[in-house]
Amino acid sequence: MTINLGRLSVIILIIVAITASLRSDVTAKLSRNTITKGDSVELIITASGENIEQPNVIKVGGFSVEGTATENFFHSYNGDIRRGYKFRYGFTPDRSTVIDPIEVIIDGVPHLTERIELKVIEPTYNPQDPYTLRVVSDKSELYRGETVRVDIEYKEIQNGSVLDRKYAPPKGENLWLKTNTDVSQFQKSGYNFITISYFFTPQKSGDLVIDSAKMRVALRENQRDTFGFFIQSPKWKNIISNSLNLKVKESPKKIVGDYEIKVAVDSDEVEANKPVNLTLEIRGNGNIEDIEPFKLPINSATVYEEKPSIEHRIENGKYMGYFKQKFVVIPTQSLTIDSFELIYFNPKEQSSFSIKTEPIKIKVIGKMVKDSSLKVEKGVSKDNSVTHNDNLFNSNYGYLILSFVLGSIITFIATLIPWTKIRKLNILRKIYKNDRESLKMILPAVSSSDEAYSIADTLSRKIYRGENIKVDRKRLKQIVKRAV
Repeated sequence: MTINLGRLSVIILIIVAITASLRSDVTAKLSRNTITKGDSVELIITASGENIEQPNVIKVGGFSVEGTATENFFHSYNGDIRRGYKFRYGFTPDRSTVIDPIEVIIDGVPHLTERIELKVIEPTYNPQDPYTLRVVSDKSELYRGETVRVDIEYKEIQNGSVLDRKYAPPKGENLWLKTNTDVSQFQKSGYNFITISYFFTPQKSGDLVIDSAKMRVALRENQRDTFGFFIQSPKWKNIISNSLNLKVKESPKKIVGDYEIKVAVDSDEVEANKPVNLTLEIRGNGNIEDIEPFKLPINSATVYEEKPSIEHRIENGKYMGYFKQKFVVIPTQSLTIDSFELIYFNPKEQSSFSIKTEPIKIKVIGKMVKDSSLKVEKGVSKDNSVTHNDNLFNSNYGYLILSFVLGSIITFIATLIPWTKIRKLNILRKIYKNDRESLKMILPAVSSSDEAYSIADTLSRKIYRGENIKVDRKRLKQIVKRAV
């Protein structure tokens, strides 16, 4: 009788597989089949057998695995002691999902878990609950560029059981956070109240969503340790807020809100070659950060424009933005600075507005000076001659006369020391180290000197526009020396 070894091997493998399948099983379940949005849940895979390979699970139902854990166990099967494992995968879904079958290999044989459905529901707000969290806004419909205030209101009961809190703020796409959050706290009727305020500006029109905020609270809980003693340990509770829907309409103008504008100069009457400092300020509630830098074209003056500075503040619970831009004007003759204009759309009035500053007249005294450098001359020392009289030294006044002569000689030597030059060098050293100081010193000469104009333009671009350009320090020193 001939035995086919190949066929026999296949038969043995089939028998081993059948035997293994009879001695092994795989199940999968969720720690909860229905959860509230923001809560975490565990997928638990239980497998029994001799040789079990842990499934490499990265995502569950389309959501990333946040943590894993493994535990082994033994149980009796038909009088046999069998070994098994539990594999836990934690994740936090924000919508309902379906978990597809997962393959687990036991004793070389693949097994599949069953398909599982998970339901995620929106949180509900019940003011009677001991811990609540909700999101509210001052408006649900607004224009693109308009400011919306969003408050996160948290409430907890005052029973001394809260050990710690961990807050996760809400998120939303196409919403720009304008300033740091404003937090207020108070106590009332046995509860702690915390309000966290945000001010957003929508960057696009359409339906926008602000997702739920989350507060994890560690509550005091008494447990027994291995020796039977009671110990206090934290038990974390997740409190999830509602989400918020915003309907954003397109604005007829780029700038939205309500604004005030003003302009000021440090002097409206200057000498020729002297600068005038002008400051433009805009204050208001809206997308002030979208205001473009202003230009100041004046043919009969040299103008330097700084990059605008923008500040965001919360004043009396309301958002307020501040726009400031500075100019340096060096007029060659008397002139008038035209009005600055801002056009914006006011959502409350449902209308567009134009606000302007008043024109400013600058009077220039004197004529242009071609060479504005100052020449410093050394003082001229007088020659003090002294006639010595030997007889005087024999008198009581001899020493007084000698002291006078020595003092005169010391004074004469002191006049030879170039104190003006030393003082000038000290000033120059300070100026060379500071580009802004250098620019201030050479501004009066830009109208009469092309060289000074070129250096001033380079310094201005470097200081106010942040350009990475080199300054000719040798030429700068020569110009500054003439100006000191």
